[in-house]
Amino acid sequence: MEINLNMYQTLAAAVAVFFLGGFLKTKIKLLRKYCIPAPVIGGTIFSILNCILYTRGIWTYTQDTVMQNWCMMLFFTSIGYMASVHLIRKGGLLVIKMALLVGILIVMQNLIGISLSRFFGENPLMGLADGSIPLVGGHGTSGSFGPVLESMGLSDATTIAFAAATFGLVAGSFIGGPIGELLIRRFRLTSSEGKVIDASLPSGKMGPHPETENDEDAAANYLNMDNFMYAFGQLLLAMGIGTYVSQFFIDIG
Repeated sequence: MEINLNMYQTLAAAVAVFFLGGFLKTKIKLLRKYCIPAPVIGGTIFSILNCILYTRGIWTYTQDTVMQNWCMMLFFTSIGYMASVHLIRKGGLLVIKMALLVGILIVMQNLIGISLSRFFGENPLMGLADGSIPLVGGHGTSGSFGPVLESMGLSDATTIAFAAATFGLVAGSFIGGPIGELLIRRFRLTSSEGKVIDASLPSGKMGPHPETENDEDAAANYLNMDNFMYAFGQLLLAMGIGTYVSQFFIDIG
């Protein structure tokens, strides 16, 4: 059986997988306790199912990827949406330490990747395609640097980088959630707003503190349709402006 989805069907299938993950998260406390994201839950189930059906020769699944770059660009634009100079200043020395540790991690990932590639007799560039490009930069960086690595002699570099980015995303979700939950409970962490961090909540990580929560706080933090559309519009504006910024750097080489 051959399954071939067009653009509209692909988007619908992606939303269905997301809803499946969200539904299972509301029903299974363990998934909420360890903060496993709904897209990872649904995506992992679909990946396993697709792998079984494909390797058994039951079906061949293909989908339209015309929206892939746009959706990834929207996702990575949203990551920087909550960036704040105020929070960076507030973090102080801790932010500097984190930046230094991440820098060291990036270098180590590439050195280890290149070393392992040489050890197994592979192109050293594969160490970069499996290193910080996908594991720190994610799918967006993989899509940007994949063609560059291919032009330097690594065949299928984009596919390799995307596979590594997907593995890193899923592994990070399954590993980071339990570790984060363990640290929260061990050190009894609370937020600066006086709210107790509760990893078991279905729709968030912050639980109301009985002494500080009131109707005004709840109203201020409530996400309604107007707030959502305003934020979504800002993301689209940022993406549009970003194309000019990107073109500027391309023009200057």
